[in-house]
Amino acid sequence: MAQNGLILGAASSNAGKTLITTGLLAALSAKGHDIMGAKTGPDYIDPAFHQAACGIQSVNLDPFAMDVAQLKYYAAHTPAHNLLIEGVMGLFDGAVGLNVSTSTLAAQLGLPVILIMNVRGQSQTAGYIAAALKKLQPLIKGVILNEVGSERHANLIETVLSDEGLRCYGAVPTDDALKVPSRHLGLVQMAELQADPSWSNFINKAGQIIGDSCDLNGIMSAFGALPQAADIHISPPPAQKITVIRDEAFGFTYQHQIDNWHRAGADINFISALGNEAIDKDTGFVYLPGGYPELHLPRLANNQLFFNSLRALANKQVPIYGECGGYMTLGEAIIDKDGTSYQMAGLLGLVTSYQKRQRHLGYRRLTTAAKAPAYLPQIAYGHEFHFTTTITETGDHLFEAQDAASNPLGKTGLINGSVCGSYCHII
Repeated sequence: MAQNGLILGAASSNAGKTLITTGLLAALSAKGHDIMGAKTGPDYIDPAFHQAACGIQSVNLDPFAMDVAQLKYYAAHTPAHNLLIEGVMGLFDGAVGLNVSTSTLAAQLGLPVILIMNVRGQSQTAGYIAAALKKLQPLIKGVILNEVGSERHANLIETVLSDEGLRCYGAVPTDDALKVPSRHLGLVQMAELQADPSWSNFINKAGQIIGDSCDLNGIMSAFGALPQAADIHISPPPAQKITVIRDEAFGFTYQHQIDNWHRAGADINFISALGNEAIDKDTGFVYLPGGYPELHLPRLANNQLFFNSLRALANKQVPIYGECGGYMTLGEAIIDKDGTSYQMAGLLGLVTSYQKRQRHLGYRRLTTAAKAPAYLPQIAYGHEFHFTTTITETGDHLFEAQDAASNPLGKTGLINGSVCGSYCHII
């Protein structure tokens, strides 16, 4: 179980939180520290970078969907001694009217914060911004500077930080080796980078450059004690034998949910849809998580061994649940960016399109329909983030949705016999 924690916040998005968290995890792990990562809020891509850096699967800590007891429990019930928590967006950013920011999580867990600041295009001003933020959040202990242009550049900022009583824990230089490519849902997935020979050594490079640029001993001394955590209620698993689809097209799962199923005694089997693997006939529940099916449509559509096994289980009334990309795949067809339609499982009356792109983003409060399966809670909390759009959606709806401010969003998702799902990721 984790004993100590530290939060890496930022003054803004795109400050380099994932890069520096990943580099520090790699550098500290290489020095023998028992450490792992966590991510504030709903995110699937950044935790995979954490895992690649230290070999331990990262966890999500979400102040919107988790109460304080759950946050303490999930932070403490992790396998490493030290938990390095990457923040989300800017330190105080979050849903309007709700305390769901990185600063909120720091206050709820009582953990110190090191602020990551991208100082490209500014010098002393960065120090004064950090000092102003510390007045609003006293848990800030110091700063790591990112994209530093020179030693003189760093010294100008460090002088202000010292005058304001803030410690500089590192100055990471601008380096093309640390630039990570992005796509429509965020950074390119770590699995894809590792499969690319030109990026296979990225973690080692990041660990070396960031490790050499930061005061690793000072950062370890900045960790604070995690609060004691009481046990929480864990719902029974949806079945004793669960199959989870996991590959480059379907990789968006929350580790705490998988861990909860394990804790409740379920046997979990992971298979690949892209690998055209058949689902075991005796599985009791199938979970198709989100991901990027829209980027793999020709290959996915040809994998009839996988689809036939899915349809056979649906015919036997085995529960099947899909989220976002998994939901799209349970539908009749997905249209790619060029307008070509690819047949999918055909288990829900749903056609979606990546050609007609529109960003859908935000937390969701979900009221589950009366005829929904018993494994879904009556009230669920989750989020939505996708660029595909719904062309047709026919049948019985699964949820009545609201945004984070309780504004009604209407009905969403579909149920058809034992098959159901929606664009929402339940946290």
